[in-house]
Amino acid sequence: RQFTIVAQKWKLPNNEGIEMAGQTVDFAKCPPKKGFVDGWNALSAQRVTTIDGNTLSDLYGVPEVKLSNGETLPWCKVQAMMQTDIKGWIPAKLVDSAVIGSYPQQYKSCRDYMLQNVFGFQTEAEKMEQ
Repeated sequence: RQFTIVAQKWKLPNNEGIEMAGQTVDFAKCPPKKGFVDGWNALSAQRVTTIDGNTLSDLYGVPEVKLSNGETLPWCKVQAMMQTDIKGWIPAKLVDSAVIGSYPQQYKSCRDYMLQNVFGFQTEAEKMEQ
């Protein structure tokens, strides 16, 4: 399968996080390829927001974590939705596995963006096995 998607991201007010959204587009420079089925992504969206300490402990039961410099480790909440038609015929179990399998890398990218560009932390690269 291949998808040609245009995406946009926005910073939320008061450095509370980011939102990203995308959808499939017809694009002349990305024509159909032999051997591939063009899937259709009607909409995909993610929202990554910071969680304040009170919500973190009261709602999720997670204690605050202090960093070596005395600052509190920021935590975030990720919300995601997707409306996709993969086209063609593939067993649902394989589709579900592929879609769910792609999320950890997307969330790691969001986490790294938040830590580096929103909070100003330096993070180290990490090799992820597929």
